[in-house]
Amino acid sequence: MSGARFPSTILASLALLLGLFLAAAQADRRVALVIGNADYRSEARLRNPRNDADDVAAAFERLGFAVEKHHDLTFAGMRRALRSFARDSAGADMAVVFFAGHGMEVGGRNYLIPTDAELATDRDLSYEAFEIEKVTEAVADAKGLKLVILDACRNNPFAQSMELTSSSRAIGRGFKRVEPAAGGMLIAYSAAAGTTADDGNGRNSPYTQALLEHIEEPGVDIRILFGKVRDSILQHSGGQQRPAEYGSLPGNAIFLSAPRVSAPSTETDTSAPNASSATVAVAWDIVEKSDEVGLLEAFRSQFGEANPFYDTLAMQRIEAIAKRASCDRLAADKHDRKARGAGKDFDELRDHAREAIEACSLASKAFPDDLTTRYQLGLSYRVNFEDSEALEELRIAAAGGYAAAQVVLGEYFEMGFAVSRDLSEAAKLYREAAEQGNVVGQLKLGLIYANGAGVEHNDAEALKWIRRAAVQGYSNGQVVLGSLYSDGRSGVVQDHAEAVKWYRKAAEQGDKDGQISLGLMYEQGFGVPKDIDKAEALYRLAASQGDAAAKMLLRRLGRP
Repeated sequence: MSGARFPSTILASLALLLGLFLAAAQADRRVALVIGNADYRSEARLRNPRNDADDVAAAFERLGFAVEKHHDLTFAGMRRALRSFARDSAGADMAVVFFAGHGMEVGGRNYLIPTDAELATDRDLSYEAFEIEKVTEAVADAKGLKLVILDACRNNPFAQSMELTSSSRAIGRGFKRVEPAAGGMLIAYSAAAGTTADDGNGRNSPYTQALLEHIEEPGVDIRILFGKVRDSILQHSGGQQRPAEYGSLPGNAIFLSAPRVSAPSTETDTSAPNASSATVAVAWDIVEKSDEVGLLEAFRSQFGEANPFYDTLAMQRIEAIAKRASCDRLAADKHDRKARGAGKDFDELRDHAREAIEACSLASKAFPDDLTTRYQLGLSYRVNFEDSEALEELRIAAAGGYAAAQVVLGEYFEMGFAVSRDLSEAAKLYREAAEQGNVVGQLKLGLIYANGAGVEHNDAEALKWIRRAAVQGYSNGQVVLGSLYSDGRSGVVQDHAEAVKWYRKAAEQGDKDGQISLGLMYEQGFGVPKDIDKAEALYRLAASQGDAAAKMLLRRLGRP
């Protein structure tokens, strides 16, 4: 199109879009954790939190957040969710936690209550509930806005049945005031310190309803936004419920929804409401494939109000980007070098498999050529035991040279799951992944050579690939390499001290097999001085992860 001349309206609109993009739309990363606890086992079910979580999560997704949503989390579930979100929120431009459910203040400490809590006495709080500080820690490493919203100051039935074991402790009304130490953090209570919030009779609690009324208003600074929420609650409750916010934010304006910007006036009047269809079409051609939420929001601000068709397309694109970010957060493989999110192990992936399948399915439709998304969708199907769907996605990603997909597809062929067993095909896929540096592929290929399965037995090749995986820090590879030294297999001279070195590396990463193997070395005095106490401590670490073998070893020591 060299030499083509654009009308001034198009040039002005494109210039405005570029300016907005450079000034304020630099692909900020937004993440949100949304929890709705309603089905309490020891108390009556709450009416609103499930709806509150669903509606707030949907609003944040429309605002370009990658959202992790949970219903009815137990203590273990909340711990996993907060731990995972703390990893995801590190370095994010905006990190938000929203909690709807029961909370209480006892002895000057604020707690959020999981659904399996019984709280027979105040001592149980440390083991069955979460102090609010654990929630603020989950957003503390975000580089921008850190926001915690707690719709949890309801009248609490646990307070009526809980036994206080110390006269110095008392059960407060609502939550105690908090002042977070971290800068840039805001904690919003549905009711001010020392007061309680109404449950309401509608789909949402009154606080969440007011929040939803205002949270997506464009160009409203977050301080003003919560002021509007407070005004709505005061009006609807007749002054009986007064929300409050605690913490401090920097002096610059913070918008959850970008301001709507009018185009500068020119001799030919290029304001957005009067922009020609050609102007909008050209602008959309520029931004429609963008992964930048800020640029798409700038397009909506400039043209959306007068062009609902394109506004809908832009919103769908923003939602697709949010779904892809959710897919990255829920289904990223910790051993995939190309993963865009904090990686998870098999058990963590399985915990959120259905949610990951939903997010990754939508993302793959919007980004069909994104092999990371296709792999993560296949992996989510795999951990949810939907093998035919998993194979379809894994084959696409593997054919594109995606190493992590080649490994999982190789496992299908090695084990004969949902396909005819083909060890040669498995070895071929493992080699392709291993040569790209994938540590799981390297270990798998090494074991294939060690066992002579699908390839000719070759100890030198086995040791080469297993060592590569171990040296790169793969704990499973370190355990296997340690076992080769411990047993003197695959051409390796037996060396207990070298075995201990590799077992220790794995154990220090929290690998339960490494902990058990190192414990056995201490118990037997191989490569280290015999030390039953150290063996017991290592077995207990593995047992705390649910390892049955570690529990059996503790019983054998007479220390269950």
